[in-house]
Amino acid sequence: MTTATTKPLRVLCMHGFRTNAQVMQDQTRGLREALADDTEFVFLDAPFEAAGPSDPIIERRFASSAPFFEWWRNETVNGSNMPLNDAKSSLKVYNKLTDESTDWYMSYTGLDEAMTFMDEQLQKHGPFDVVVGFSQGSVMHTILTMWYLKHRHTRLWKLSILVCSVRVAGVNCRDLFEDEEGREILVPIPSVHIVGKKDPLYALSHQMTGMYADTANSPKLVMEHEGGHKFPSAKGNSGFYKQLVDFIMPLSNRHSTAEKTSPASESVMQASEEATSLPHPLPGPPTSLAATEKIRVLCLHGFRTNKQVMLDQTRGIRAALGDSAEFVFFNGTFEARGPSDPMIESAYASSAPFYEWWENQLADGSPLEFNDAASSAKARLRSGADKGDDHAWSLWYEGVEQSMARIDSEIRRLGPFDVVIGFSQGAALLTILTMWYLHHGNMRWWKLAICVGGVDVSAVNVRSLFVSDLGSRVPVPLPSIHIIGKSDPLYHESHRLVLSWADTAGHPGFTKWVMLDQTRGLREALGDSAEFVFLNGAHEANGPSDEAIESRYAASKPFYEWCQIHLFDGEALTLDEDVAFAKDRAVDPPHGPEWSLLYTGLDQTLEYMDAKLRELGPFDVVVGFSQGAVLLTVLTMWYLQHQNVTWWKLAICVCGVRVSAINCRPLFVDEAGNDVLVPVPSIHIIGKQDVLFDESHKLADMWADHAPGWAMKKLVLEHDRGHKFPSGERHRDFYEDLARVIRRQCQKEESSTASRL
Repeated sequence: MTTATTKPLRVLCMHGFRTNAQVMQDQTRGLREALADDTEFVFLDAPFEAAGPSDPIIERRFASSAPFFEWWRNETVNGSNMPLNDAKSSLKVYNKLTDESTDWYMSYTGLDEAMTFMDEQLQKHGPFDVVVGFSQGSVMHTILTMWYLKHRHTRLWKLSILVCSVRVAGVNCRDLFEDEEGREILVPIPSVHIVGKKDPLYALSHQMTGMYADTANSPKLVMEHEGGHKFPSAKGNSGFYKQLVDFIMPLSNRHSTAEKTSPASESVMQASEEATSLPHPLPGPPTSLAATEKIRVLCLHGFRTNKQVMLDQTRGIRAALGDSAEFVFFNGTFEARGPSDPMIESAYASSAPFYEWWENQLADGSPLEFNDAASSAKARLRSGADKGDDHAWSLWYEGVEQSMARIDSEIRRLGPFDVVIGFSQGAALLTILTMWYLHHGNMRWWKLAICVGGVDVSAVNVRSLFVSDLGSRVPVPLPSIHIIGKSDPLYHESHRLVLSWADTAGHPGFTKWVMLDQTRGLREALGDSAEFVFLNGAHEANGPSDEAIESRYAASKPFYEWCQIHLFDGEALTLDEDVAFAKDRAVDPPHGPEWSLLYTGLDQTLEYMDAKLRELGPFDVVVGFSQGAVLLTVLTMWYLQHQNVTWWKLAICVCGVRVSAINCRPLFVDEAGNDVLVPVPSIHIIGKQDVLFDESHKLADMWADHAPGWAMKKLVLEHDRGHKFPSGERHRDFYEDLARVIRRQCQKEESSTASRL
């Protein structure tokens, strides 16, 4: 038996063009019946009474509920009125106006007033978990989503449902969907797109689906039904609505407070399943602080205190730093749901109320009652949170998602910061926030974290931030200071939190996250059947990296290279010079243009890799990207020639370039001048739009088509993008097939031993 108290799912419903809330209520009957009693629906009328007739069917069927409303008046960009009132007339107008040179061929007159109206309504009726929009209503909530993200740094809902929508085409909201360079910005919200196969606006509905992201954090579901410009009827579409509800529920991220008869381990597993969808930060990295500015310090108070308490607690450090630092204090997201420490209650009664960042619960939803350090230690002992890794994820932080989203919004408004200080629960929060930002965009919002009287992070709903795919703990790769009281009842918990942080600022797991990100698709496809090892290059980068890498992974600097590339005579390549072009301009290379380069520092790299392979190997598979693919090719032949050893059973070269260095030529050409092919099974992944497309194929030609003694033949696989790995989200089938090939080659199909890559 399970007795549960579940927070109702709150759904905002926005009707279509020239209808009203009553129409929308009727249209959503199937969805409302499918979601049953634990959902609260809110219906709003648009701010403008219809400026013309509605669809004749609507006029006739819902005459008693008139008047009808619209979210704005559609006009052409030159101000001409657009005569439309139903799907068919809309299609005629759109077809007439659409110009292949622009997607922004309309003007939404009255949109500013509609935004002001909705801002008021959302403050009055919100917050909401889900928004459902029909036709013009779905366009409106798409604009709202992006406006709030850009101007308020706020997510209005966890999921958007768009029914029979059309793409956003209003020139007066174009800046929400394009950056300053005119590049498209996708809506970073999980979404469902319901499209009628017989809808005259079918093609435009699919154009709208393309405006939404489709990623692990923002999944997208496109559902088609057999009807026209309408919701699927409740009758005869129970399977359709069941699929829709199955998609909605995990993304709503609700948590039940329940008493269960199942074992604690089952409760933890169920809670883990609920924790699949933490929020994700708003896009964009922090801005840099000028060297002459004051040190900026963010302060996060402890459980059931407030910023006034934290102001007093930090008096010593504030006095020590003096005028060289500026301190910023926040109150917690939730007013305290119980009493605070009696000493706090007494000393700071005048500064009440007190706040908390989340409510502590057991993983099965049972309450965990405490209000000071001593009772907290006892409660955590009962929970099993201090009994080692097997029991370290026995809690649930109810409300931590809201605190993460709120802090994200606040620090974008008031940050960035050099230092963050957290006391007790605040220290746990800053630990979570640090890893959250690194997981989503690889950003650092502070250079130093100070945890005072902290407690270890033990909640199953944030476990994914701290545990790798293979189940090992991932330390926080940021400089940290931990201040611990020897007589603190939470002394041991504070030391457990220390272990969650890397020992040094140069922790290697941090600088390897670029390659870690690139291989996500392959790692997900292989799952627990593989163990991945990542190495930094032997030399710190001698110049700037690709602009996209510099921008996205700025927080993970420094970057590395395996060698410097020069012309055979020692002349350095110019910045951003194409390798193929460089070979063409080499003057009279003694062995022809294909051996016209020189890899400076290669000897040190080979020694470095030899030591690393002996320390960390052996490996079943080696994966190299770009210069890494060149290195693995050279390494393979170097070992075969000097030691007759093969360190791997399969080599995967992604966007590689041909080995063209004169100091590597003896590995690939025999004394008679004949080419020697690499006699190891290989896979070559090449981007069709890669500027190094030809070079990648030339590298593939250096490997044997059928390596002696191996059953596998060489595979050359092309994808439609450029100099990059195929994305994991869009190429799941590709990676599943690749994983099967790898397992077969490594003979791991039936084995319980993990392949090492």
